[in-house]
Amino acid sequence: MSNSINLLIKIFNCEKYRNEFLDGNLYISSLKKFAQMTDNNTKADFLEGITGQFQPNDIIITIKQSELGINHTIPPEDYSAPIYTSSNDTLGKLKALSFFSPSIELNNIENVNDAIRITDEMRNDFGEYVVVIHKSQEFIDRVLETAKKEKITHKTKLINYFPENETIEFDHQNFGFNKRQSYDFQKEFRIMFHTSEDSEHMRLNIGDIRDLCMVLTVDQFNNELEFKVEAI
Repeated sequence: MSNSINLLIKIFNCEKYRNEFLDGNLYISSLKKFAQMTDNNTKADFLEGITGQFQPNDIIITIKQSELGINHTIPPEDYSAPIYTSSNDTLGKLKALSFFSPSIELNNIENVNDAIRITDEMRNDFGEYVVVIHKSQEFIDRVLETAKKEKITHKTKLINYFPENETIEFDHQNFGFNKRQSYDFQKEFRIMFHTSEDSEHMRLNIGDIRDLCMVLTVDQFNNELEFKVEAI
């Protein structure tokens, strides 16, 4: 049996969006939207959909033009940062329903509030209104059942946070589930939908989910929740 569980939490910047979520009207943004965001916060990530990260000494870039006799190799010391590869042409078709999903270690329950705390950075970037989905599997089942009826394929997975000082080529099967380690405070779980339409977002209506949720503020979540583990 696992010694940990992952909470499923959604954070909103206004009551209107929180209430729409509780109504079961799910607004699901594309990876392209996050990649192209210019907001100065951690919702934006220009490396959404990354397929590889290469350190300067691990890659060679050559510029060629045969008619002009150009054949120039860029020396590694001229690279200002790692080189990234991605599949930008598919980002608009991939829609991500994302959650804050901190882990509760059952053998360390006395420190659980510190482990799951919503940071000031999360609060500033995502908002004050917290929905804790305490029946997470039932919620996921409703989402995936609705997606299946709509003939939308999907995948669920925790985000893999990778170090920025290594050369890495990512498995295509995990496309859209890799982010830089600087984002690891988000502790993100994603339900990824593969759609045929290249668009900014999609809507999915799964019906009212208030029976699956607790509604809190960030302060209530951080300071007032109590956890107790008992043998059954």
